[in-house]
Amino acid sequence: MISKRNFNINFVIVSPFPDYVSHIGGATVPHTLANELTKLGENVYIYANETNPKYNINCIPWGSNVEFDNENTVVIFLGGAGDHINREYVPDNLKNASNIVRWVVQHQERSYSPEDKVYVFHKYWDMFPEQRVDGELSVIEVDLNLFRDRGEKREGTCYLIKGHLDEEAERAIHKPEDYCIDSVFYSIPNDKKMEFLADLFNKKECFITYTPMTFTSVLAAMCGCQSIVIPKSKYNKEKWMNDIWCSKYGIAYGLDDVPRAMNTMKDVIPNIERYLNTT
Repeated sequence: MISKRNFNINFVIVSPFPDYVSHIGGATVPHTLANELTKLGENVYIYANETNPKYNINCIPWGSNVEFDNENTVVIFLGGAGDHINREYVPDNLKNASNIVRWVVQHQERSYSPEDKVYVFHKYWDMFPEQRVDGELSVIEVDLNLFRDRGEKREGTCYLIKGHLDEEAERAIHKPEDYCIDSVFYSIPNDKKMEFLADLFNKKECFITYTPMTFTSVLAAMCGCQSIVIPKSKYNKEKWMNDIWCSKYGIAYGLDDVPRAMNTMKDVIPNIERYLNTT
């Protein structure tokens, strides 16, 4: 529990979820950023009830108030769709902090104060033409020992819908006998979800998803599983591949793109390693 008076805080990062949830990018990235800043020697707090057990980060439980040096503490809010700054659990002194950073992790849906710093997770997200962007800020965490090709026998297809066939059901290409990850994934304990995916992607020949907005496609390719995205009709493949560093290799954007994805699968893990070594 954080002290009510703490004037040595460098960063407060507000999580949009009270708990650490390993399979939701919007839940993990604030914790990952907090961990990376902590490793750099910063005094960082995550505004959440709990964090990843292996992280050495202090938590400020949701709904708690805390005093800090308003002139020298940076408060980071996730921005874009699902902006959480005005939620009732966020205390006023965080909302009204002098140094606010908007970290845009989805398409922009509201204007931000010119006094706020604005960083984007990657260039793919649509920003308002008049919005000043101060830079890019991208962090990931992936277990390279877990997500790898074990050379096991493969058979069958698995798929992930994640709510992305609600408006365009005709995009579905999976078959009734294919394995639906959605039906079991949320019942698996949080600390076992990544192991489950690594095991599955080493047993299945093909993984299909209906949204390009998931790192799961990369995880599948890392395991040597044929990874296919069936995107929405209004979708720019070139923009996706050019603006997101981890989307260039090993992932097919449509069935006609499978040959290129298979030819570049060998580049997936080296690309991840290069990114981890330069950030």
